[in-house]
Parts: sequence; C-alpha cells; structure tokens
Amino acid sequence: MTVEALTQQYLHAHLVGKASFHCTRRRLKQLFDPIRSVRLIDLTSLEVLRWHQAMRERPHHANRALGILRAAIRWGVPLGLAKADPTVGVRRHHVDSRTRFLEQREVERLLKSLHLAPLQLRVFLQLTLFTGCRRGEARLARWEHINLSEQLWTKPRTKAGRWHTIPLTTQVIEALLQLPRVGPWIFPGMNGRPWSASAVEKAWGKFRRQIEIPDVRLHDLRRTAASHMVINGENLTVVQQMLDHASLQPTAIYARLNVSALARALQANADRFFQDSTMGRA
Repeated sequence: MTVEALTQQYLHAHLVGKASFHCTRRRLKQLFDPIRSVRLIDLTSLEVLRWHQAMRERPHHANRALGILRAAIRWGVPLGLAKADPTVGVRRHHVDSRTRFLEQREVERLLKSLHLAPLQLRVFLQLTLFTGCRRGEARLARWEHINLSEQLWTKPRTKAGRWHTIPLTTQVIEALLQLPRVGPWIFPGMNGRPWSASAVEKAWGKFRRQIEIPDVRLHDLRRTAASHMVINGENLTVVQQMLDHASLQPTAIYARLNVSALARALQANADRFFQDSTMGRA
C-alpha cells in the first residue's frame, strides 16, 4: 500500500463528515507529492524527515502535513494497513504563536470600508468579527442554524466536537437579512456547495490589500473579537464561552491584554514612592 492509498482511506473512511475533512483533503493534494507514491513498507523515518525539512520555509504547513501522515499511519496500524510508524522521532518545526489582532483604529477602518466589499464577503466578515467564530464555522453555516427572532446561532458541530450556541448582535442580524436565500448555505459557493475556503481567502486577500491591512488573516478577526473583549474588561469565562474553548487554558493567553488593573497598581506604587521620597526630604 502506498502513502496515497493509505491517506485516501483515512480521509474517506475516518474523516468523512468531520470538520477537518475538507482541510485535510486540500493539504493532501498540496503537500504530499514527494511521498505520494512511496510504498509504506519502504517509507523510512529518514525519508519522512527529509520531506518535512523540505517544507521548513512554511513551518505551519509542514507541521500539519506531518500530523496528517502520523494520524493516518496510526489509524491504519490496527487495521493492518500499516505495520510501523516512520514518523516516530520526526519533530515538528518550532512555530511562534501568532498574536496579531486589529487595533481599534484598524477595526474602524475595516468597518468604514465594508461598503467596498462584495455583499457576501461583507456579511461574512461581520459574522466573524462580531461572534469570534472560526472561518470554517461561518463558511459552513446554514440558514437552519440561525434563529433570527431569538438572535441565536446554533453550530451543530464545532472544532471541539460539540454543538455551540452563540447570541447574534443586532448588527449581525441586519447584515444577514441583506443576503438572499438561494439554498441551505448562508454563504453559497459553486454547484450547491458552501463557499470554498480558497474563494473566501481570495476575496479577503483582495479586500485586505485594498484597505491597507495586508498582514491580517481571517483568523485574526476571531483573535480581534476576543482581544477587545478582554481589553475592555470582560470576564475570561465569557470570552471562553464565545470562543467555544473546552477549558479556560487557551483563553487565558488573552489575560495579558487587560493591563488596566496593573496600570492602576503601578501608578499607585509610583505615587507612594514619590510621596515617601518627598516626606523623607521634608
């Protein structure tokens, strides 16, 4: 059995119906050419290492590709499709955590420029920014998931593997009402399918360059929603609920953005130092 045969079995037998299916299928097409035709019995750890190292200029892609291969092989071993795991010992590339989010002036520029974007992208951006949802959740949203009268969006299955209900702001409701209903998908694509990830990225790439925020990714809008809630004093538990994190730990990284309490404490401490210094001279 070749790497291609195994990964396709893994994709269509194990991932079908899961949120990661389309993303995994795209990465299999884009990143696996050097090892696609290699037989599993001939795939050595050194060959996996060389393949992974060849993508080091794109560490995120390299690590995700390695993760897919590792998961497919470990899925296949109990089924007799693979006998050993040659990814053992191949370490992921170090990647610094991305911290980019839009500052207030950038948010204002984005919102003031929305009229320049096509309607579907305009609504997509508002849904993402005002709910903190993931790109894929917005892309796969159906009209049946939205309760306009109650202003609620119930996602049937999220990255955490469960349903998630989030309130919708009046701005989001008004934006959604502008969209025509031409099928089950809120953001329809080609041939009755949802808007594809590549089409979304292409539309966003053109628009972000137009409004001069070329380094901002779509996922940064989710980070922006969480960051500004924390900066403005919202409880981390509320932010966790918005982001649908399974625990508070991944949400806690935003705690460092709320420096208002620290600023007050530092100022009070500095005032005391100066007061004590003045009293000492007296």
